[in-house]
Amino acid sequence: MAPCQKMTISVGRAHGNFEIKIVDQQGNRCRPGETGELCVHTLAGSKFLGYVVGGEENSCSKEENWIHTEDLATVDKDGYVSLWGKTSDVINRKGTLLYPHMYERHIGTLQWIQSVQAIELPDAENGENFCICILLKPKVEVNKDMLPPIDHILIMDEFPRTIAKRVKNRQDRIEKNRKIDDLIRHARQIRQ
Repeated sequence: MAPCQKMTISVGRAHGNFEIKIVDQQGNRCRPGETGELCVHTLAGSKFLGYVVGGEENSCSKEENWIHTEDLATVDKDGYVSLWGKTSDVINRKGTLLYPHMYERHIGTLQWIQSVQAIELPDAENGENFCICILLKPKVEVNKDMLPPIDHILIMDEFPRTIAKRVKNRQDRIEKNRKIDDLIRHARQIRQ
């Protein structure tokens, strides 16, 4: 991939007095291209004082001096970082980690989809599962044969938004805009 293309799909590389790494849930370094949590280490001479996560300053491990950002990210072999969401977005289905951004990127390429969000659903059998919420392009009608082979799909008129017109985060959308039981029931009806 050309450097100019990398710059358009990534947030860039670590420069100057910063070092970065991507770690899995056990704290092991991820290989290039693997999704994990972005961690930042400041080198001598940096004026970086900390990182705020959820309104609270994030403390770093004293042994490592790595700040855990709670951002899901990948780093390619050339050091370019791409952000994909928050670690709290990861869905744990029977011990398998599902990354919503991967489903959103794949399903979002379908011609008839305007926008897509993958959200977590509680699941008595699997622990957690996910639902794909879809906004259709104008004047598009969908039949079940067009839908991806996913258990829970919800076609929505619009995604709930904040006062600033941004799409509400996944958890906010689940808790405040629909009862989870209604969401599950509606999503199952679409697949049938």
